[in-house]
Amino acid sequence: MAIVFAMIVTLGFTLLRPTAPRDPRSPPVASSTIPLIGHIIGFLRHRGAYLGTISSKHPSWPIFTLEIFSTKVYVATSPDTIRSLYANSKALSFHPFTVAFSQRVLQLKKYVIDLMSANNSENPYMRAIHGAYNGLLPGPDLLQVNTSALDSLADELNTIGTSEQPKTLLQWMRTSYAISLSKAFYGPDNPILDNPSFIPLIWEFEESIPILFANVFPSILAPTAINAKKLLWPAFKEYYDKGLDKNATYFIKARAKAARDSGIRNVDMGAFEITILFASLTNAVPNAFSMLCNVFADPDLKAELCEEVAGVTTKTIIDGVTYMTIDTTAFTAKCPLLVAAWQETLRICVNVVSVRAVVEDVVTKDNFALQKGGVVQLAAGRTHLSEEIWGKDAKVFNARRFLDADNLTKEEKKARTLSPWGGGRHLCPGRHFAFTEVGGFVAMMVYGFEIEMQKGGGKVEVPPFRVQQVGENSRNPTHDIEVFIKRKEEFKDVRFRFNADPALSIVQKPVVGVE
Repeated sequence: MAIVFAMIVTLGFTLLRPTAPRDPRSPPVASSTIPLIGHIIGFLRHRGAYLGTISSKHPSWPIFTLEIFSTKVYVATSPDTIRSLYANSKALSFHPFTVAFSQRVLQLKKYVIDLMSANNSENPYMRAIHGAYNGLLPGPDLLQVNTSALDSLADELNTIGTSEQPKTLLQWMRTSYAISLSKAFYGPDNPILDNPSFIPLIWEFEESIPILFANVFPSILAPTAINAKKLLWPAFKEYYDKGLDKNATYFIKARAKAARDSGIRNVDMGAFEITILFASLTNAVPNAFSMLCNVFADPDLKAELCEEVAGVTTKTIIDGVTYMTIDTTAFTAKCPLLVAAWQETLRICVNVVSVRAVVEDVVTKDNFALQKGGVVQLAAGRTHLSEEIWGKDAKVFNARRFLDADNLTKEEKKARTLSPWGGGRHLCPGRHFAFTEVGGFVAMMVYGFEIEMQKGGGKVEVPPFRVQQVGENSRNPTHDIEVFIKRKEEFKDVRFRFNADPALSIVQKPVVGVE
């Protein structure tokens, strides 16, 4: 949730937080043709592409200022500047935006907001919530999440035989991932599994966040999001009423315990859960879709990846059943091309804009003064598509791009470090889960299945990205695609499964080149 609504809350926040007169050391001002509101119009017109449009006009500026009403919005685009600002959690805080989102979008009750806000978030409840995210860091709790999610995805793929099955690919992946993630997080008895009709509500809610945050006739302009809240929140209240979180992963159980220990009622606990669902799914699914399409659009790449995955797959026969087990814990050591394809997917698909409030005056490493009361936008995603960093093919998917890291200079390596997960104190806790979930799915599809277009057959046609919406972290396609999926003939009577237990495999190495 930490970076999903960055641009949305900035627009609302600037109307609420006036700043001091301009400091002469402030970053240069990117002017607009219409004073005061010109940049707001730009955001509304160009949506998520607006910051890129401005920064392309001033490529030499590592950071610049947007003046919106009386508020200074500082936009950092230089990798070095962004990294240094991420590290300054004392002067730059995300907490005010968490509170604003909770008030305006989730509409949490005042006692919950007061609890979150006490002592500027430095309180037992918020410390316990942050501690809950440790369950998504490498260790036994993450292993449980990985195993459950991958088992669920394998179950879905094992229903596909050697005859062609028609799929609307993105829609099918949304459903499969929603089931997988809900089971991994909340256990086998949860509102999503009990009510699959809830799954589209997650994306409908996400699409309407700008309207909910602005609170402009939401019942008229965002009726599906209002309906999502009306259906999902009571369902999760019932989940907590029944104590079903006893079967959940540590991450969910620890959050629930922190809430109960602080006196938060089940009805209000249920309101939080939609944020867990949309923050996870609306990032993982577009990334998985993009990676899968690009792989199956390139026969040579697909063949090389298939060979890599074969090297981490073992065949066993148990009680007359043949199993092919893909060892996901061996990916980083034994599947360099798969890892590189994942890194390239993050580069081309994730356009991060993190947001922070300036809570005390600070001077950047570039000697620019940022004034208390301002807003900082860290446009790390812009560097992902920079031709200065990546070359003329920066906007083209190249799965082998990250394989030549050893041939780069120290400065080139530093410039090419990706930042798809935000940074600093609010580094996305789900980053470790994401690689296993997406990489495992793509690996199994490449190894055991074929995909071709329904119309005319042949290799997958990769849909272009749509204009990025305000608040989107991962870029979405302009349209879904209709495909046929079938199992490879040699695996006709095989059951696929995953091994996600590092104790049963080689030692993992970290995925390099990604912060």
